[in-house]
Amino acid sequence: MAPDFSVGCLTFRSGPVARLSCGLAAPKDRSLQILGDKGTITVRDLWDNRSAIHLERTDATRSLPRLLANRVEARLGRFLTWKPEPGRKLAYPAATGRSALPAFPSQIDFARGIADQANAIAAKQKPVFSGALALHITELALALN
Repeated sequence: MAPDFSVGCLTFRSGPVARLSCGLAAPKDRSLQILGDKGTITVRDLWDNRSAIHLERTDATRSLPRLLANRVEARLGRFLTWKPEPGRKLAYPAATGRSALPAFPSQIDFARGIADQANAIAAKQKPVFSGALALHITELALALN
């Protein structure tokens, strides 16, 4: 494994156990894969707020292009830089307004969380990203450390 490889397990109160891993052993892109007993969720690019999200059920049949790409990878003994995404693409709600995000190097709105929190406070609603959630994420990071 790569020198920066990290792995940790989280046991949820409801029963599931999640393994988190990151490092150079992961794909060399900005994707996120969540693997479960019933399927996989893949986010193509975490630096894009509206990145494609694909859902693949474990019992679903794979498309012919995907099967061919897997066979080519096995024959070459390495991963292809591009291949068809697994499963079906999930739809986003229609975008409201014009995006003011730069096209390069990312489509991340770094102030989005702060703006959402300010809007919730102004509307006298509980913010999605509360101080309790920030504390919980900090505790998880410390536990995994």
